[in-house]
Amino acid sequence: MYTDTKNTKLSPQTKTFLFTLLAFTISLPLRADTSSGTLSIANVSKNSGAVKQFCESVGDGKQILVVGNDDATALQFRRQLATLPDLSITFVPKCERNELIEQAKSLDGVWLSNETDGETVSALADRGLFVGCDSAVAESLCSRTDHQRSDDRVPSVEEFCLLSRIRFILGDGLNEGRESDSSRLIIKVPDGAQLFVSGRRLWSLGVPCLVELPAAEGSDTTESISIGKQKVDLVALQRQLRNRTVGQRPTSEVRPLTAGALLLAGGGQLPDSVVRCFVELAGSDEANIVVLPTAVSDPIPEEQWIAKRFLAIGAGSVTVLPERKRADVESDKFLAAMNEATAIWFGGGRQWRFVDAYEGTKALDAMHAVLSRGGVIGGSSAGASIQADYLARGNPLGNRNIMAKGYERGFAFLSGTAVDQHFTKRGRIGEMQELVRAHPEVLGIGIDEQTAIVVQGANARVVGQGNVFFISPRLAASSDQDNAPVVKLEAGDIFNLVEFVVESVTPP
Repeated sequence: MYTDTKNTKLSPQTKTFLFTLLAFTISLPLRADTSSGTLSIANVSKNSGAVKQFCESVGDGKQILVVGNDDATALQFRRQLATLPDLSITFVPKCERNELIEQAKSLDGVWLSNETDGETVSALADRGLFVGCDSAVAESLCSRTDHQRSDDRVPSVEEFCLLSRIRFILGDGLNEGRESDSSRLIIKVPDGAQLFVSGRRLWSLGVPCLVELPAAEGSDTTESISIGKQKVDLVALQRQLRNRTVGQRPTSEVRPLTAGALLLAGGGQLPDSVVRCFVELAGSDEANIVVLPTAVSDPIPEEQWIAKRFLAIGAGSVTVLPERKRADVESDKFLAAMNEATAIWFGGGRQWRFVDAYEGTKALDAMHAVLSRGGVIGGSSAGASIQADYLARGNPLGNRNIMAKGYERGFAFLSGTAVDQHFTKRGRIGEMQELVRAHPEVLGIGIDEQTAIVVQGANARVVGQGNVFFISPRLAASSDQDNAPVVKLEAGDIFNLVEFVVESVTPP
């Protein structure tokens, strides 16, 4: 079914309007598990399947509004009714803001090729509609000046996903010479490709799209990343761009702690000995522990079992801080809790969420201050990995890869290390050896479930019921020429992180 009104020519303001549309769509909430609008970019004149894919993505029985259309595009939309007979398509040459917002209440998709205002675009984006447009307008986005910040702080996740950080090169312009632009991702959309953006996810149907990254600092080698059906994380790409241009890499050495202590646990049900150790280090009945449960997906549970365990074992006070937006984690309330804390506990989940929440914020500075004044940083599973310098398993799209470009930097409470957890149960020793081969300057540490290391000064002491593995080329020579040597320790054993030697071993 379709409704048609008189066609009109496209307005000169079309490109400006569609830029605003794209910017609003891409800057929607960026949690991997939130619903948001989806953007589709394709050169309809050279990709006959783009409109078909758009309609199928919206779905049969759904409502699509096409605002401002040419004859060729309109014909392609009408053809979809043969295979999607219950799809409702309405064509209008233009639509006033209030009318469009009102219609959007019953819409599932919008194809826009006519001007409107920013408030209208914002309202459509907030409703999470499927939005499509011809790629011919996307290259006009390249002329937009990036938003200039007044400081040098790390951009927030939302800023990483702003369209101002992306430059599209389309169709006939793919092979044209252009000045390098280290401030933006270069995304090439060839004829025959259909690029999709949904929240922080990118993927392409038909011909793959291509992301180009500039040469890293000190190198002449650029990098190209193909975008096909398998989804790619936009924030990870933006972080790769930042890391390549500013040369961020893990430190080359493990430095002893000059104050405070760290406790890194390998996940699973922690035994009382591990929990008690953390509480005692935090000050026992004078402890003021802050729990950060922000590695889990929304909604974050109101009750945290680890907080109850801390109190049951004798902690004086426990505060749970579930906030993770920059404004919230830099609020006076959040920072005051950090300033009063004797210890911080990072919960389990996915470590990339910690990065998105705290990297480059005043909150992370406050966490390091807790350690500097003699406090304790602890965590289990993801909460252990985040404490390292190199972040293991930081991929927002899954935890199967130990190395994830863009999410390689942990919070570096324990410099020069990479920490993996659930180590023996999930058979991860080979992957840690792979990481150490790629980054021989890093000390790999693998921690079993129900097990932890307590780091004070240069020493890491093993507590709990399992084993801890230290992996580095600097350890004693091994007969395995392909993999770095491994030292396996158990409860009571102590490893010197600076000298790379075992200080003491539990007697048999």
